[in-house]
Amino acid sequence: MGYALLAGQGLEIGAFNEPAALPAHCRTRYADVLAPETARVLFPEIAHLALVAPDELIDLDTDGLAQHAGASLDYVILNHVIEHVANPLRVIGELFRVVRPGGHVVLSAPDKQYTFDARRASAPWEHLWLEFNARVDRVTSEHYDDLARLDWPEAFAEPQQDFVALLQHRLPGVFGAALGDDYWNRLRALAPGIFQPDARQAAVALLMARREHAHVWTSVEFQVLMRQAQTALGLCADARIESLAADNGLEYFSVWQRRAG
Repeated sequence: MGYALLAGQGLEIGAFNEPAALPAHCRTRYADVLAPETARVLFPEIAHLALVAPDELIDLDTDGLAQHAGASLDYVILNHVIEHVANPLRVIGELFRVVRPGGHVVLSAPDKQYTFDARRASAPWEHLWLEFNARVDRVTSEHYDDLARLDWPEAFAEPQQDFVALLQHRLPGVFGAALGDDYWNRLRALAPGIFQPDARQAAVALLMARREHAHVWTSVEFQVLMRQAQTALGLCADARIESLAADNGLEYFSVWQRRAG
């Protein structure tokens, strides 16, 4: 129902291997932070033929949507990207800036309770507001400390272990025999921090290189966040569709329509 509201010319950011299923009359350009050849190295577990080739490269952390003029799009889609960025409130503001009055913003975020983030602490409004006012434009390693400990407990054990060996052992079907020396050389060039002797720092370096989830929320928390953002950022929009994880089993999903003003 949400996508059926869309029409005209729009932009989907971070479609990766799961682009939105849009009506045939929608004319969509695709944007991502990674070129396909880089994504293939950092995400070997993804079926590469399924990756959407971006029409443009955009780094939301450093540039926002600066290459798009205000009120220039009929819709913009950001599915499961907001949790990866350094400054979520800035990105939310950018989404509403580039859609015309009457246009739509599609925004979704995974509910941590339904993902591998279940044991991580939610990002409070105060943290996001500080990042917004400080104009934060990169995710610091501290955002990944808890995820690294949860995802790579072996790296935090004593004595220190070789993190690349852990990586190869953890996912042999993906990172092991199926990928030869050329792959590891390309990975080293992209993310040398993974190959450092300190396994704990290497685990964080992997998460940073892949731009994993920097901020997490429940779907109810993100719904509240969107209401706070509307007020704090002076956004003029109405929620046309909202769905919570209790109903859909995964995420906060929403379609907002920008008002004039």
